[in-house]
This record gives sequence, C-alpha cells and structure tokens, in this order.
Amino acid sequence: MAISVNLLTFAYSKYIFIMKTEITTLEDLKSALIKAGQCQTNETPDMELIHSIAKALLNRFCIVKGNETYRFAEIEFYHNKYDPKDGNRKTYRRVLSEGKWFFHSSGVDITFASDETKYGGILIRTIMTEDGKKFVCGPQNVVCELFDAFDAIEPLQNFPHIEIYKHPTDEEPINLTRYNFDDQMLGFCLPQHYWENCKDKQGKFNPLYPWYVGKNELKSKRKPAKTV
Repeated sequence: MAISVNLLTFAYSKYIFIMKTEITTLEDLKSALIKAGQCQTNETPDMELIHSIAKALLNRFCIVKGNETYRFAEIEFYHNKYDPKDGNRKTYRRVLSEGKWFFHSSGVDITFASDETKYGGILIRTIMTEDGKKFVCGPQNVVCELFDAFDAIEPLQNFPHIEIYKHPTDEEPINLTRYNFDDQMLGFCLPQHYWENCKDKQGKFNPLYPWYVGKNELKSKRKPAKTV
C-alpha cells in the first residue's frame, strides 16, 4: 500500500508541476521568466522549465510590430551564475526584470529576472512572418527587422511587443545545440517542415538557418537535433 501511495503522490505532483509550467498567458510567461532567473546556472539548467518556455514561445506567442505579426522560429537560452572569485561571465551581464528587450553585440534577448549575480535571457535567432513566406535569420538581422526605424523626436509608436498568437499551434520544438556552442541542448526551433520552402533563388538555404539542404534533404547543422 505504501508503494502505491508513494507512486500516486509522485504522479499527482508531476501532474501539478506540468499544470503549473504550462504557459498560456503573458502572466504565465512572466512568471516563467522569473523562475528561470531564480534557478539558472550553466551547469544545471532546469530543462523542463526551459522546454516549457520554448514550446510556448514557438506555439502560443508572437511579436507584433504595427500591422505586422512575426512568429518565433528559432531561439536560444543563455544564463549565468557569476562567481566574482573566478570572474567567469558566460553571457552578457544585465540587471533587468523579467520580460524586457535586452540589446547586446550579438542581437536581442528577452530577459529572465536578472541581477548582478544571476542573469540571462532568450536570444531570438530567427523570426518569420505570419504567412510563413519570409524568414529573418540571424540575431542581428532580427534586430534590424524589428527595431529598424522609430521616431527620434515624437513618442514611440508601433514598437515591437509580445502578444498571444491568435492562431496557436501545438508543435513539439526541435531541440538542438546553440549556434557555435556544442555544450548544451539549449537551442529550439520550429519543426523541420516549416523550413522546407525557405530557399533562395538557387534553391539553397540561408547558411544561418538551423538546417541546410543536401541534395533534396534537410539535415541538421548542429549536434544531434532531436524532437523533445
């Protein structure tokens, strides 16, 4: 009986955890970004939480800029727990609350709740227009697409912000290593079929995409891409 009760308790706890980490609203997203900021280290990332955030961003949220809606297509998670004794910083330092745009020399992040010793965020590597016909690939290209031209004198209008996507999907993201980093599986992108029509006039893929084309076959550029 004790074993059965323990198993039941474990299953119930797991169910409650899943319910709590399902992210469907902007408030849920902010709460998850706070939690990510509280528990982040490069050694032991909370992969269940990271997966929950990634799946939510890729399926249920979008970036709205004026009349244009962009979907998240590829993102990467970066976090750091700073030890002043060794001075080791593995990502860009920031002291910001959760859910802010953070610009740096590589692109733009959505911040975790961050302070002097624990900080991080989500790098946006690729976005696509709602119709799926245009992909903007590479973090700096994303910045140029979203933050290209705003009035320097008058109050800002049409500034990019995150909203709940009106046409949510329920796709399992592809989990892969970060660009130029093979240490951890902290990159996520939309499933392969979204990318199949994203070729240039010569029928080749942008080299910044998380996929490249062999003869007629999409293959991962990074260490083993798998479905989470």
